[in-house]
Amino acid sequence: MADISPGQYPTTPSLQAVNFRVITPTISSETNSGKIRRVGYGHSFYTFEAKYPSLTASQLGEVNGFLATTMGPLFSFEIVLPELSVSKASNTSANNVAITGTVAVGQRWVNLTGVGVNNTTILKAGDFFRFNTHSKMYMVTQDVTTSGSGTANVQFSGSSVSSVASGTRIWTNGVPFTVIARETEQAFESSYGGISTLSVSMREVW
Repeated sequence: MADISPGQYPTTPSLQAVNFRVITPTISSETNSGKIRRVGYGHSFYTFEAKYPSLTASQLGEVNGFLATTMGPLFSFEIVLPELSVSKASNTSANNVAITGTVAVGQRWVNLTGVGVNNTTILKAGDFFRFNTHSKMYMVTQDVTTSGSGTANVQFSGSSVSSVASGTRIWTNGVPFTVIARETEQAFESSYGGISTLSVSMREVW
């Protein structure tokens, strides 16, 4: 969980854009014949640049004041990203429902129970979710549709970094990313008239 508590990044002023990257650590080697061998670590993490529109001095101070508490990359905090933290499914009944069975370290799927109406899409490919017991975020790899018994199977990328007990709930809508600032310095531009520009580079931690 985040080091700063409560550690919610300011929601105002609103972000203009988020340049998002999925990082999948992989080692590769190439032979003289051109064959490439690849070995992965079995997980992914996310980095992004949060960009703001032109800010007033007061709006800039709101963001810089919070960033000052993080001491650069030292302390982690939580941020809800526009669009990315929200499920794209029209029915979001997967939010805060329990999993069935345990999830082992390295596993890339989980079963849900108590998700309601049959044949309803509750998560869309590209949605993000996290287990309530740890802060790592996972990406759904295909649409999730409920069965007649009120269950569903979720396939996700970035295999589980921790074991998860049966009955643990998942968070799928309005879910915050746990991050740190990527740089030890934070730049901003302040111009005449009190209008400033700012972008903040962050990366996921867990």
